Amino acid sequence: MRFSIQVLMLVMAPMLASAQQTSQSAIHCRVSFDAAARAALTAVQKEEIREWQRDVEAGPFYRELVSKLGRPEACTMKVDVNSARTFKEEGWEARLSYFLHGEERLVVELDNPFEELVEEMRLPSVTAKRALELLKAAEKHSYDEDGCGIDWTKPTREKGRIGPILHTRARSAPGTSEVLYLSDTCNCRAGVVYTGDQITGLRLSSVC
Repeated sequence: MRFSIQVLMLVMAPMLASAQQTSQSAIHCRVSFDAAARAALTAVQKEEIREWQRDVEAGPFYRELVSKLGRPEACTMKVDVNSARTFKEEGWEARLSYFLHGEERLVVELDNPFEELVEEMRLPSVTAKRALELLKAAEKHSYDEDGCGIDWTKPTREKGRIGPILHTRARSAPGTSEVLYLSDTCNCRAGVVYTGDQITGLRLSSVC
């Protein structure tokens, strides 16, 4: 998996600088560090996190969100030091969230260097065809042109299998289900979340 990684549904400090998103600078995010992260992260790692935000905003989920609903009104990022120190390498994990109209619309979580990635988006009025286009584009954006080996020909539907970030409140809602597309590589999976017959979210995740 390349470092320029991204992840489905929405939430997003002086730490985050400008970047290009169709000639606009990256949205300013309110960033919070736990005490260990503030003390331990190096300047190089902080630049990695800035680059990660820029990559998320260059990806298909964020671009679709902006084209359909407009530029996010708010963005938050929470950064922690992860257990990579066990392997004598200081790592970090972060959750990036974008909000529109007071609602969390896009969430991306990354655990680096373990490369555990979750990206979720909540976007109303998307067709099944467009949902697959976005998921396939997100796979290529996150894992280069070869993707991560998702088999798009064998979907499986699981009732109540809702992603853990944005869909938590929908777990017990009647009529929720997720159509999953799976890979044997890094447990990579893509999901289309339904409430009844309507698509309400998209999800891409992996654990290497």
